[in-house]
Amino acid sequence: MLKLFETGEEESLLPIVGTMLQFSPPELNRCREGLQQRRAHQNAALLEAAGEASANVTSYVSSWLGLGDPNTTK
Repeated sequence: MLKLFETGEEESLLPIVGTMLQFSPPELNRCREGLQQRRAHQNAALLEAAGEASANVTSYVSSWLGLGDPNTTK
């Protein structure tokens, strides 16, 4: 369990932990599905944050160069 928390290698350590806790095959599948859903949620949050950061940089550079608001059209 310590190795699981230290490394974050849930997928590779899941069979070992499942054996120790005597998980059934359906329980192991539930764990794998939960891990996949958590990763998908984390990836979506990272993409959203990257998009916001990109918009902030574009806005800053545009205003610094005197190009006005990049979100408006003339």
